[in-house]
Amino acid sequence: MLLPGRARQPPTPQPVQHPGLRRQVEPPGQLLRLFYCTVLVCSKEISALTDFSGYLTKLLQNHTTYACDGDYLNLQCPRHSTISVQSAFYGQDYQMCSSQKPASQREDSLTCVAATTFQKVLDECQNQRACHLLVNSRVFGPDLCPGSSKYLLVSFKCQPNELKNKTVCEDQELKLHCHESKFLNIYSATYGRRTQERDICSSKAERLPPFDCLSYSALQVLSRRCYGKQRCKIIVNNHHFGSPCLPGVKKYLTVTYACVPKNILTAIDPAIANLKPSLKQKDGEYGINFDPSGSKVLRKDGILVSNSLAAFAYIRAHPERAALLFVSSVCIGLALTLCALVIRESCAKDFRDLQLGREQLVPGSDKVEEDSEDEEEEEDPSESDFPGELSGFCRTSYPIYSSIEAAELAERIERREQIIQEIWMNSGLDTSLPRNMGQFY
Repeated sequence: MLLPGRARQPPTPQPVQHPGLRRQVEPPGQLLRLFYCTVLVCSKEISALTDFSGYLTKLLQNHTTYACDGDYLNLQCPRHSTISVQSAFYGQDYQMCSSQKPASQREDSLTCVAATTFQKVLDECQNQRACHLLVNSRVFGPDLCPGSSKYLLVSFKCQPNELKNKTVCEDQELKLHCHESKFLNIYSATYGRRTQERDICSSKAERLPPFDCLSYSALQVLSRRCYGKQRCKIIVNNHHFGSPCLPGVKKYLTVTYACVPKNILTAIDPAIANLKPSLKQKDGEYGINFDPSGSKVLRKDGILVSNSLAAFAYIRAHPERAALLFVSSVCIGLALTLCALVIRESCAKDFRDLQLGREQLVPGSDKVEEDSEDEEEEEDPSESDFPGELSGFCRTSYPIYSSIEAAELAERIERREQIIQEIWMNSGLDTSLPRNMGQFY
């Protein structure tokens, strides 16, 4: 017994897709978003790499700034670097900060110089990332030119936090060396002795100075001898660096330097590219050595940012961006591979459909070709007579004949045989046709 219930709805017919139709592949929205984000990130990274190249340029250049009396002198270096004071001057100059007329200029402007300027700037700004110094005569000691307008001029470098330091005792040889395609850049150098550093180049019977005696002119000496070279040697003694300490004090030379890639140092100072290195110079100083047995072809240094170490330092300083770039590049590679596979599969399917359609247009062509090949293989020319050879010749040369043409050919052959038999009968010879004559005809 059937109980009344809810009637079932018929299933919804699904649209039938033709097998020959090409399937359309719509790119997912997430891949498009990822692609757009990658383009934006790459544009930002290109500008970031440019900024990083400018960052290295700031570390290599000499910076000079000045401020007049009553103003603040601002010294600032980029991150991961500190101020290295090269020189400082506080004195009088009518062209920069003076409001007096030229007629009132004093002849003793050269003597109006504070001797403690360099040491004061060192105490305030050395090894600092930023320095703000008030320019006032009271800061630099007694005013030698009261009532006149003076200014402070400072020359400094931005010294990276990670540099090479080397200390050499007096009467010993300093050797600085950089690898291939890199050259020396001297950031700071001092010759003398500090009272706190008792363990450096000292002995028990040696006399220690009661105060720091340092010569900062060692920076200019080393810069002239070693800047822009691959190798540098010099004897540390009073002849080269002077004698800032009392007699009997054991002195030492402290150098802070870096090996800079050739392309960056040449961009900062183009004169380095024109230097002609010599095999050996005075005082045992060696320049850049070239191997005469090597190749004479110019070698091109890879310019990514500066070199692999600089790129590694940038990645180390920005791990999030580096990880995002790596993941984005992997995703882009996978997306391109997926697109290539989809295009290949769709094109292969279309090619198969086209091949199948062409076979359907000519259904009996393959069969006719196979039959003709079988007939050619079954032929035996050694045991065939004249009619068989003629028919075989016609069959191999023209494999496809209509029924009318085949009947006409058979009728012609039959007539020819009758004519030949009548000729032999009229001549009174044997009616049997010789085998060799059949072959001749």
